[in-house]
Amino acid sequence: MHEVTLTVVIKSAVLLAIFSTQGIYVSLVVLLAYRYVVALALGVTVMPLMDMGTFFSLRKAPLNIMASVTFTKGTTTEKLFAAYGQVVPNHYKMKSKVRVVLGDYYYEKLDESNEQILENQMKVLPKGTLKTWGDVEKFMAVELGTEMPLDRPQWRVWL
Repeated sequence: MHEVTLTVVIKSAVLLAIFSTQGIYVSLVVLLAYRYVVALALGVTVMPLMDMGTFFSLRKAPLNIMASVTFTKGTTTEKLFAAYGQVVPNHYKMKSKVRVVLGDYYYEKLDESNEQILENQMKVLPKGTLKTWGDVEKFMAVELGTEMPLDRPQWRVWL
């Protein structure tokens, strides 16, 4: 999502300077460890490379991963909120925003209760909003390309 910035150029220049004067081992240590030093200093969690890869796309073409699930009779919004209520407290990604520092991505815990996060991330659609599979497809087509703000957890649920 982010284009090559001045910070990438600066980091590359610093690594090149270290490499040319101290050797490849120091460069590798700096390259592999600096994100953890930044995370420790700022009180954030380093975003794993697998997660970071999801942020590299064209600025005008964000892409979210979506699924449509049909629930059986007896499934209620209350049961779904309760199920997510058990997941959110146990997974830091579910209750963290994304923070960008020097072009690198980190997870930072939100200053909200688990209940507030559920309330903000889970939306109950008005009855009759999605009557047919065509309505579901149109809804997903719109939401699939809607950029998710980095100041919120990177997940949403519509019921």
